Amino acid sequence: MQKIFILLFTFLLIPVMASSEIEQLTTRLDFRDTETTDQLDQYGYKWDKENLTLTLKGLNMLIEPIENNYNNSAITLPDKAIVKLIGENTITHNGNFPEQNYPYSSIRQLFADNTLNITGENNGSLILKGNASNAGYLIESSYINISNVTIIAKEGLSYKNAIHSYKSMQINDSKITIEDCGETAFYGNDANKASTIKNSTIKVLKSGKAAIRMNYGDLAIENSSIEIGETAQSSHAISANKITISNNSKVTVDKAGYTGIYATKDISINNCDITINKTGYAGLFAGENISISNGSMVAIKEKTPHHAVVVKAGNDQAGTITVDGSTLLINDSELGGITVRTNNASNKITVSNSYIDVHCSSSTYKCFNVNDGQESKPTINNSFVWEKDGDVDAKKTGTIYGEYTLNEDLTIQQDEVLVISQNAQLTTNHELTNNGEMQIRENSTFKGSGTFIENNEGTQIVETLTEDMISVPQDLKYTGEDLSTVANSAINLSMSILGETVPLEANDWKSTIEPTEVKNAGTYTIKYTKEEKTVSKTFEVAKADKAEFTTPELAGSVTYGVQLSTIDLPEGWKWEKETDIPTVTNSGYSAIYTVKDYNNYNWTKIEGYQEDKQEVTRNITVSVTKATGDAATDYTEPSGLSAIYGQTLADVRLPEGWIWDAPETSVGNVITNPNSFVATFTPDDLGNYEVFKKELLVTVNKADLSVTDFQFEAPNPEELVYDGNKKAASITTSLIDNDKITIKYKENASDNITSEAPTEAGTYTVIIDVAESDNYNKVTDMTNEDWTFTIIPVYTITIDPSITNGTIKADKETAQAGETVTLTVSPATNHQLSTLSYSWTEGSVILTETTIIMPAGNITVTATFSAIPVTPPIPTYYTVTLPAIEGVTTDPAAGSYEIESWDSFSFFLTLAEGYQKDSQPVVTADGKTLVPRISDGKYIITNVINDTDIEITGIIKDMATSNEPLPSGFHITTSEGLLLVTVPYATRLYLNEISGRMILTRLLSPGDNRFEGLAAGVYILTIDGRPGQKVLLK
Repeated sequence: MQKIFILLFTFLLIPVMASSEIEQLTTRLDFRDTETTDQLDQYGYKWDKENLTLTLKGLNMLIEPIENNYNNSAITLPDKAIVKLIGENTITHNGNFPEQNYPYSSIRQLFADNTLNITGENNGSLILKGNASNAGYLIESSYINISNVTIIAKEGLSYKNAIHSYKSMQINDSKITIEDCGETAFYGNDANKASTIKNSTIKVLKSGKAAIRMNYGDLAIENSSIEIGETAQSSHAISANKITISNNSKVTVDKAGYTGIYATKDISINNCDITINKTGYAGLFAGENISISNGSMVAIKEKTPHHAVVVKAGNDQAGTITVDGSTLLINDSELGGITVRTNNASNKITVSNSYIDVHCSSSTYKCFNVNDGQESKPTINNSFVWEKDGDVDAKKTGTIYGEYTLNEDLTIQQDEVLVISQNAQLTTNHELTNNGEMQIRENSTFKGSGTFIENNEGTQIVETLTEDMISVPQDLKYTGEDLSTVANSAINLSMSILGETVPLEANDWKSTIEPTEVKNAGTYTIKYTKEEKTVSKTFEVAKADKAEFTTPELAGSVTYGVQLSTIDLPEGWKWEKETDIPTVTNSGYSAIYTVKDYNNYNWTKIEGYQEDKQEVTRNITVSVTKATGDAATDYTEPSGLSAIYGQTLADVRLPEGWIWDAPETSVGNVITNPNSFVATFTPDDLGNYEVFKKELLVTVNKADLSVTDFQFEAPNPEELVYDGNKKAASITTSLIDNDKITIKYKENASDNITSEAPTEAGTYTVIIDVAESDNYNKVTDMTNEDWTFTIIPVYTITIDPSITNGTIKADKETAQAGETVTLTVSPATNHQLSTLSYSWTEGSVILTETTIIMPAGNITVTATFSAIPVTPPIPTYYTVTLPAIEGVTTDPAAGSYEIESWDSFSFFLTLAEGYQKDSQPVVTADGKTLVPRISDGKYIITNVINDTDIEITGIIKDMATSNEPLPSGFHITTSEGLLLVTVPYATRLYLNEISGRMILTRLLSPGDNRFEGLAAGVYILTIDGRPGQKVLLK
């Protein structure tokens, strides 16, 4: 006995030899649910699912718009993905991307709080280019980490932000160039984690908004080069909550539409060079503090329309500007040069160990402005500061503060003034030439081996006596006696210039004191007169000290809400702000006592004394109890509250300060409107008001039903073959009574709609109307793309009644298209079949076999029979050729065989070793496919009536295979002896054992096809035209 093993495996994957060039990729890549795949050689990318790593090596991607596509991103990645760039990679976007869906992006993550890592090897780079519009963000994620790469966004792309992080970004050892950005080139929005740029080169040639913007987050730039070309009008070049620039960084802004560098809070520049050529507003702008330190150079070259360096803090917020050990050059500003723009006593401008040259054009603002244009009193130490404001008569003034060393020659020009401020020390080993004016203030000194050059062009120090050069009496106090002698003995004049002391008395200055008698407490004036010049300075005779002064204590308490004016104070006292309302928790309120004996007595040691007003100000504590919450200033009683049936109170929005006591409670039914529920109001000021509860009314509106609220059930697939009976679908829901649902059917081919269940073959869409109910609105003509079913047509088989000398019988009266119809041919005695055929709408078909593959139409079978001649006929032989095929052994062997007419020819086919795994033999005889006999696998050609060539194909050497994913609409499911196959259209199925023996073949109907009673084991399932699938039945 021969044993024949037939292994039928289908090609699942045929490897293609890698081309020497990477092919252009025109499809989008979405790796959120993608298994590991390697396309490096063909398309330049590789996805490692286990390590969440996407490697791009020579990627050349072209992305064009797809209408109604909800993801126009070139690459979509899961959380914590790593993009590794090797060599040059390019993503090109072309076309007008639809705004109504999602705009395009290059690399995108769609998860909340995700992290995108982009790294490089071997000069890894990414070039983004093309001609496209309606972009969102080129690179988009919550957290973005970029290191050791080059990224270039070419001009021609229209998009919002180039690199967009919903949280923060970290850029290290990279080069990034953004040529033309629609809005912001680098965008972050993380209030908890700072964004950083380290050891990198950033270039933004043009941007529609800020070039670099960290919306609520901080930004740190370290050892990096930042070049910003142009930002649009009203846009900053760099903006963030706090900005730190350090470690030899260099920042250049060519043209900022608003501010060069803008921080909501602080700007810190440490050991860096900052150059801002032109701005539309200010050079540096911060909300709280600006610090320039450690050898930094900051230059604002062109005239700014606003203050050049400005801090504008919030209400009651102190602002500071600090320059330490650095150089600040401000060519010109329309308003102030260096300004803190809030009226806060704690505002500060501090300069130390620095050189500053500032010019402003304003006649209102000065070069230094503390408290928004009020008196300019910066704190300056050990620095050299040049100032020129908008006063046309004012001269450019350079002032030495503290200890300062001049390391080069200095010439004071005719229109300049050099001021050596009080207690200042100027050290120089160089020439100091005065062609203008020098002012030497009190206790100023000169040191060093430098030379002071006197000439007739400048005003010499010995000829220009200023108030600061006059020493006046100190510590005089009212005693009731004449203090004139003591005062005169304490008055003197002196100065020193580079080691030479000049006593001013030698220059004929005459002094007088007014009033002439120094006795009472008060101010006295010492006047020095020389020719027509008079210089004056005042000194004080202090008042006698006043004894201790006590603060009143109040009895009783008041309820929060009353003004201080209603609370009585002892005689002589009054509240400073009578309209103030005292709070429950207080440390006292300011009250004023008016002093009367202040002429010769000193109250300054008395706590709270104000000498200019002759008043004592003290805090007096007031006892206050809380008021009810509905009296709070922020109390608003909610009204007009509404909800939709099915919602909870959590869905009903309350005004600020209100919360529902039980937010998980249902809003109730429509028919019980309005429904009441308890809510709690919590005042903003809990320190002074109690929490307040109240019942609120909510009106419930009817809800709308949607497709997802209904359950659709098509007729049983086994009943969907046409039989003249009605095929009814069902639609139900648990939300309303189902008798309110009216089902209608639309025939898709004609769009006819009827309320009757269909009987005719065709595809039908189910439509429903739903009557209005207590809690839901009515629905008209609702349907869904999945609410369809198809009645499969059947066709009739008619035997021609005019047949004589024999009969033809079919094994069935009706059949579906593709079904096999078997004919039984019975010639009359001494007759034989001459012809056999059938006719249908497409014409007549001659039959060479007694089986018919049913066409899609009714058929009529006819035949002719002829008498058998009495003389035995001479046998007719036909040649059957069995081919020799590599990998195949046949029994009988390959060759030609003579077969008598109408006899059968049969053979066995065995696959050789190495061809048994992936071969799928297809045997045809004169173009007709032969199917092996189920019992023993023998191939049989019945009724040989002509020369016949047998062809054997599908024989290939074994290679690695795996199940290939089925296309959309195809599904295979197994469960305990049940095989369920779902197909989108009619097609044929072949089921073979793993040995290759065919178990069954069946024409499948569209939809679900069930096969029961199969033995457990592994099978090969082939769907017509598709690669085979391994199937395990348990």
